[in-house]
Amino acid sequence: MKIAVLDLETTGFDPRDCIVEIGAVELDLDSGETKCLLNMLVREAHFTKSQHGRSWIFSHSGLTVWDVLSATSWKNAEQELRWVLEDYPVTAFNKAFDFSFLKHRGLLPKRTLPCPMIEASKVLKIPGPYGGYKWPTLEEAWGHYFPGLDYTEQHRAFDDALHEALLIKAMHTVGDYNLEA
Repeated sequence: MKIAVLDLETTGFDPRDCIVEIGAVELDLDSGETKCLLNMLVREAHFTKSQHGRSWIFSHSGLTVWDVLSATSWKNAEQELRWVLEDYPVTAFNKAFDFSFLKHRGLLPKRTLPCPMIEASKVLKIPGPYGGYKWPTLEEAWGHYFPGLDYTEQHRAFDDALHEALLIKAMHTVGDYNLEA
């Protein structure tokens, strides 16, 4: 079965903030093979240097304001993204976050899959600050499923989506990622 793993980089946490990068990876759950579906910078109409230039993403990744200012328009990116959302079952690490941005723009996948972050939290059982278990970071989940193989999240959409896809394959192989959860 082939699925798409999506990752968005944004200028904030509110779906009204700007999407600045889209990454999507096709993952063949049977073979483990991956393929790039999308790796694109995006400039939404409401993105401005003065309003968004100090966003967290620009100080925590290699992404620059200048990259976004010269990126493709949202209209063009939306056309590319739409076919992924229509042709594949889709998930994302912290799916609720990424999908809230899509929903705000009138886009949703035809078929969604469980959130690997939520599924990993059931296995990792990392104590939360207020009791219960916290949602693991991608790096924490990676460390559990790939011990000894260091990974530092780049906060770049394609790189993150690729590592999320590899994580999903590892989880699926050991029975920790159920497509129907």
